[in-house]
Amino acid sequence: NFTASLRVLAAALGASGRIDEARRVAARLLEMDPGFRVTPFSEGYAFRDRERRLALAEHLRAAGLPD
Repeated sequence: NFTASLRVLAAALGASGRIDEARRVAARLLEMDPGFRVTPFSEGYAFRDRERRLALAEHLRAAGLPD
């Protein structure tokens, strides 16, 4: 029930193609943080490498999280 963990789990599941599970985690994340949006989150994430931030955003979107 920690939103940071749910974000990472949703992205990991989305990246691995486990979309149904990723969407369940994403739904829980949105219950806890209804204002979560992929773009502002990923643009401010601590990865130095822009490509890693873009990949993170792609995986979060695959989990069904909104931009």
